[in-house]
Amino acid sequence: MFNVLENDCDIVVANVKYVNGIRSKKNDIKDSIWLCNLHKHSLIQVSITPSLEIHQIRE
Repeated sequence: MFNVLENDCDIVVANVKYVNGIRSKKNDIKDSIWLCNLHKHSLIQVSITPSLEIHQIRE
């Protein structure tokens, strides 16, 4: 999915270990709000993504 969207959108790939929210009854809406707040305040540690050349070699 990253390969498809990387040219059109600002994509942030993060490790779930670092963006997990507070333990509670979770659902997709709460998770998306949590991730938006983290991203808004630049608190998401971005994972390293290979360059386009590496993507092409892997394919």
